[in-house]
Amino acid sequence: MSAWETPWTTIALAAGIALVALIRGKFSETLWIALLGLLLLGAALPPAGALTGALVLFYLVLVHGREVFATITTTLGGKPT
Repeated sequence: MSAWETPWTTIALAAGIALVALIRGKFSETLWIALLGLLLLGAALPPAGALTGALVLFYLVLVHGREVFATITTTLGGKPT
């Protein structure tokens, strides 16, 4: 059984998405609904849920990654970039 065939992959990706949203301060009701939909998709069709979650997380890191890493660095006491 590969990682794409288990719902745990979708759960881990949903946690990553929630973490990025939490760091950005954009945790809304819409995100809760989207995460619930992703988890239901991952429970019904694990490969589809994992692929969807991976694409969403890749997009979030690609678009908002610099802001997220700057927030983490500043929080940990580093210089803002």
